[in-house]
Amino acid sequence: MNRFLTAIGLIAQSNGENEQSSETQRDATRKYSQPIGNADYESALTIWSDTVRKTPANPRAHYHFANALSAAGRAADAIAHYETALRLDPSYAAAHHNLAGALLQLGRAEEAVPHYEAALRLEPNSTEAHVNLAAALIRLGRGSAAVVHYEAAARSGLLAADEQLRFGRALAEIGRLDDALARLRAAERLNPRHAETRVVLGMVLSAAGRIPEAVQHFTAAVTMDPADAVARAALGDALIETDRPAEALTHYEAALRLQPGQAAMLHTGIGNALIRLGRAADAISHYEEALRLNPGD
Repeated sequence: MNRFLTAIGLIAQSNGENEQSSETQRDATRKYSQPIGNADYESALTIWSDTVRKTPANPRAHYHFANALSAAGRAADAIAHYETALRLDPSYAAAHHNLAGALLQLGRAEEAVPHYEAALRLEPNSTEAHVNLAAALIRLGRGSAAVVHYEAAARSGLLAADEQLRFGRALAEIGRLDDALARLRAAERLNPRHAETRVVLGMVLSAAGRIPEAVQHFTAAVTMDPADAVARAALGDALIETDRPAEALTHYEAALRLQPGQAAMLHTGIGNALIRLGRAADAISHYEEALRLNPGD
């Protein structure tokens, strides 16, 4: 069980760089890119930089200029204007929220958390703020706290497929496998062609001892994305558990070609498959390679 839950955590970590909700980014774009009705302005950046210059004490101007900067990929510049908006109006919930998003975008999750919390004190029923605070907490390794906010988000609004996926992963990491499966199945219904959802579903099913069902999801993930090394390695593990070593060997070898950075783990898997196939001499060479690459294992 622990092997599969650890793998779920690794997937979450590898995908954690952009945990800020995609809906947040779309919402910020809607706020500043609506039709302005003034042909003299060529862009939102021009509009709001000019507004800031003319009305420097206007928190709304700094907020919208920061949104424009953030959407233009200038998160570091945006932060200064979100902070100015908050100095002018400390109760500006949207500024707290989008400042947190910019900080999270730059990998500053620890600093983002207090601003998401401030946004929630001002707007306690904000689904978006709960979801994005949960994402920041996951990045900080605070899965139990993240689950609390995902649960609040689910009570206050509908969760998108990627949010259901992250919620499910967080639940799995704290051992709530049945609840995790419910969220992951919701994510699958919303986006049935998403390979990563199938991989995480398979891992949670494996951790729950439901290996044949896990094999079905891992197989679906590999079909959707044959270059997914994680899916192939997980399928190899599950096939070993169901006494199908020849098939497992094929997937381990493919995973090794696709992701040589995980060679030690994959050489061990190959060795396990070869042992079950009666090829002990070949297995030994793979075990030796795994030990050479990772002597402490």
